[in-house]
Amino acid sequence: MNCEIEKMKSYSYVVPNDFRKLYAGVIFDLERINSEIDLKLECVHIHCLRLTPDEHLTPVIASQMLKEQAQIEADDILHELKETSSENNLDVEELAQEPDLIPQKQKYHDLIVSLMGLLIQFKNLSESEVNAVEIQAINEAMEEVKQRLNPSNLSSFQSDIEVHLQYIQTMLSNYGNLQAFLNCSQCRAT
Repeated sequence: MNCEIEKMKSYSYVVPNDFRKLYAGVIFDLERINSEIDLKLECVHIHCLRLTPDEHLTPVIASQMLKEQAQIEADDILHELKETSSENNLDVEELAQEPDLIPQKQKYHDLIVSLMGLLIQFKNLSESEVNAVEIQAINEAMEEVKQRLNPSNLSSFQSDIEVHLQYIQTMLSNYGNLQAFLNCSQCRAT
């Protein structure tokens, strides 16, 4: 119908009223069908939400949750390491005598937790199906790590760490979770 009306307009023919009515009827039918499809899709969406209530998280919330879970796990690992370590560089009495060290120590602790959280996210990515939410969470975590770094260390991080993490991320995204590491081990073997 569109072709016919285009021909008529290009030849400067007058579009007959019967054709206009027929065309308008088709458009109304399509609109009604679209409305019915929207209703059905909404019902399907509601049904899916009932079946899997946790899966309806928005990508932003899911991304934030992945980062927080990795940071909690990293903080737990760091806490366990501190407890099992027999050697502490600073004890409580030294901190009480030098209160200026407390914020700096917390800053380093937060940076270590962020870096460990990033590595845990990569580990989780390699153990599961690659999806956009996990990739987004890794990219956001990497940006947060860069923001925590001293500006003088940023270029070192970008050239020595970020490049390699992006390579691993690309390999995982392109080839799946095992292929990225299989290719690397095959390269070393040859």
